[in-house]
Amino acid sequence: MEPGNSETYKFDRPLPNAEHLPDISLYECHQMYIAVPNKGFLFPLKGSHAHDGYEFIIPSVNMQFLGVDNNSFCCLKNNILPINPYQPHGPTDKIHDAQFMCLMFSRTFIEEMVYSIYGKSHVQFENKVSKIGMTVQAFTSMFICEAKTQQPGTSLMLSSLSCSITVQLLRELKNNMPCWVKKIRHIDIKRIKRVIDYMNEFYNTDCTLDTFAGIADLSCYHFIREFKNYTGKTPFEYLLDIRIERAQQMLEDNNLSITDVYTRCGFNSAGHFINVFKNRTGVTPSYYRYSIISETTSQDKPSSH
Repeated sequence: MEPGNSETYKFDRPLPNAEHLPDISLYECHQMYIAVPNKGFLFPLKGSHAHDGYEFIIPSVNMQFLGVDNNSFCCLKNNILPINPYQPHGPTDKIHDAQFMCLMFSRTFIEEMVYSIYGKSHVQFENKVSKIGMTVQAFTSMFICEAKTQQPGTSLMLSSLSCSITVQLLRELKNNMPCWVKKIRHIDIKRIKRVIDYMNEFYNTDCTLDTFAGIADLSCYHFIREFKNYTGKTPFEYLLDIRIERAQQMLEDNNLSITDVYTRCGFNSAGHFINVFKNRTGVTPSYYRYSIISETTSQDKPSSH
């Protein structure tokens, strides 16, 4: 597996909300982090959110009212509940004294790991509560201990442990990957990565399938097949994800209008931008901006619809 861009990893494993950070111990590397509340956590209201990144909730006490999509789960102590990227999740009712550990992984990192193992990507874990294995518990404890000590080689150790935890979760938790392992054609991986690098640099331009296939030096048919095997998405679905990621970054700058954002991200109309943004994040661009900057501004709360 070729290493991904560390900044890309960090962007698609979003940190907890800023107001919660003082109450959370955070142990992190580029590929993942583990968040542990310093005391019993209160979720005063039901609600949901979605984000880019794979999340795994491991309660240290029995926890009810954990919602994913339209389902509510009761997760017992030392059980684990997986949440996939962009899945709406959150408390379905008030939760008192919640004590848990949250594992958050970069989507890009998980996809690269999965492709290196199975020859395909876009893994989806089944939203099912199950008992956490002793190996995952041991690896997560080692990760936290290593992050606390910060010794020479800590960065390498944390990166290695993030790989070990990922592989073990893929083994233990039910997902859509095959039981067999496919031999990877590394020449095609390099070609697809060239296209992804191009998308990241020129995401705001008019991109065509012929351009992408030419960069990969593959026929259009072969390119689409190999690209989807690697990413789990078509080239244009992947490009839209990049544009939405950039839009999220730009929306944090209150000096940019919504029009500025969608034109700089390569969208031709506000309507198309809003529809794509809401489809991938669950909220409108205006509501997303409000949720990011509400602590420092007094603007009225827009509708999430």
